[in-house]
Amino acid sequence: MASKQVLLVYGSGNGENSISRRVADALLKKLGVEPNVTKDLAVNPPTLVDENWVQARFNPNATDANKNALSTTNSDAAVEEFLAADTIVLAAAMYNFHVSGSVKAWFDQIAVVGKTFKYGEGGNPEALSSGKKLYVVVATGGVQLETPYDFLTPYIKHFMGFLGITDITFIDAAKGNVEGAQAQIDALAGDVPSDWPAFLLTGGQFEPTYKALYHSEAVVRVFNQTDTSMAVFQGDEIMTLLKWLQPGSDPTCQINNKTEFPSTEKAPATSFVAWENASAGLSNCTSVCVYVEGKIYRQNLAIEHKDGAGIENWLKADALESRKPELGKAEPSVNKCFTHHFSTFGAGVAKGENGMIPCAEATMLEQIKDHSNDVIISVWNHHSGIHEIFNGKTEIREYFKNLYPTFGDVSDMNAFVWDVDECATGKPGLAFLVWRSPKSGYPSAADSFVFDSNFMIQRQFMAEVHV
Repeated sequence: MASKQVLLVYGSGNGENSISRRVADALLKKLGVEPNVTKDLAVNPPTLVDENWVQARFNPNATDANKNALSTTNSDAAVEEFLAADTIVLAAAMYNFHVSGSVKAWFDQIAVVGKTFKYGEGGNPEALSSGKKLYVVVATGGVQLETPYDFLTPYIKHFMGFLGITDITFIDAAKGNVEGAQAQIDALAGDVPSDWPAFLLTGGQFEPTYKALYHSEAVVRVFNQTDTSMAVFQGDEIMTLLKWLQPGSDPTCQINNKTEFPSTEKAPATSFVAWENASAGLSNCTSVCVYVEGKIYRQNLAIEHKDGAGIENWLKADALESRKPELGKAEPSVNKCFTHHFSTFGAGVAKGENGMIPCAEATMLEQIKDHSNDVIISVWNHHSGIHEIFNGKTEIREYFKNLYPTFGDVSDMNAFVWDVDECATGKPGLAFLVWRSPKSGYPSAADSFVFDSNFMIQRQFMAEVHV
């Protein structure tokens, strides 16, 4: 990334005290880049669109005075900076539910027909600014993002999408939450290999990809939510899976979410990817990768495929049931912690008039015992397309309080898979759980747990369809 052109735009009027500015600087530091161009819109505010600008842009008979006016020349410079950038970092404080006036003025300067977009046949707009990566740091006083009061994020998505920029990452510092924003930054720019989503998008070269990606002791578990079957792959068998997941050199794969968590003293590097691939008949897919020595050591895949045709070793019904490990080990272990976590949901359930209704408070108090103090929970909802990250027990406690009441009727809840890997020297403990509760609005869900050496949950990844 160091060789790429980076444009940094400060959009807050609060100068050195700006939270969005501080978080944007932290992002650049973590990415290991220096901006080629820095624009502080508070110090040097963009000139507003005026008659000269309009004449220079739209009137073929514009005068030299129009073309040489400050508003026009400033716009020309802004467009050149924008087009030259490969990566753009925008620190966008929220003012009155929206971007600041200076950010809006900058947007007006760079939206120039014939340069950043054009009108094609039938007058339909066509983007001319694709291929860029945009990071947007959003700080607010009291508005939470993605609520009815947030007009900022949908506007930026729409505006930048119009110019051709769709690879956008929002860093959420709403309500001054710098710690949460920093956790997002750490997850985006960690020591996690990015070859897995790259493989999905390119396809084709399976042999070198396999050898570069996977640890010699790698195990890949795949659960097909459509027919509730599972297959397990090891060694050279993984090649078969890769070819099945990406069958052509011209794929129609779409990455919906990619989050990377760097290694810490307690947890290995991990990644969480959501994608779909129409050419392979795959939808609502997620991958959780756990890395050891820079390669995938364990991978849990939850997918939807109509019949799993092309893979021979699917396990179903009794065969799937028989491979579940026995739970309830007494000694400190991953098994013991997972057993408590798995069973306490049932312990916190009380019968109601309609089916069975979880007691949210009782369940939360028990389940939180299984998490370490610095736990991270990452949740992706295929139905809404919303990705949430919760850091530490305080945020996890609130998340559980809000989660459990959504289970209005768990009479049809079923766990199709649970699988447990105990900790080993240099290797983390892991668990994989696949379940559903359709009457509560969860037609499919999968959880992957990563345990530290004290047999506490350090990271939890939840992939769900919650309607």
